[in-house]
Amino acid sequence: MERRSLHYTPHYTYALMGHRRRILVDSKAGVYRYDELIVLRQTSMPAVLLEAGSIVNRQEELELGTPERRSLTSAAIVAAVENFCAARALPPGIKAAASGH
Repeated sequence: MERRSLHYTPHYTYALMGHRRRILVDSKAGVYRYDELIVLRQTSMPAVLLEAGSIVNRQEELELGTPERRSLTSAAIVAAVENFCAARALPPGIKAAASGH
């Protein structure tokens, strides 16, 4: 995120969020812990719910609507998925056996 000049919004850590307050698991990446989201709770595969922005003020809302911000966000998502897939790739010997070669 930092390489792309993107920063997470820490407002979920504030006491004023009340029952919506969340534990920040990774402050560098802006990852919060919340296990009760129905779209993630019952998955049988690795899953992530991405919040690409949070409209907490008018300036942020305007920034989220720009083509530049959408481009930065989509590039960050693609990079994250590529990094995840590369980290989970099978070793070369196992790949050949799995493909029948």
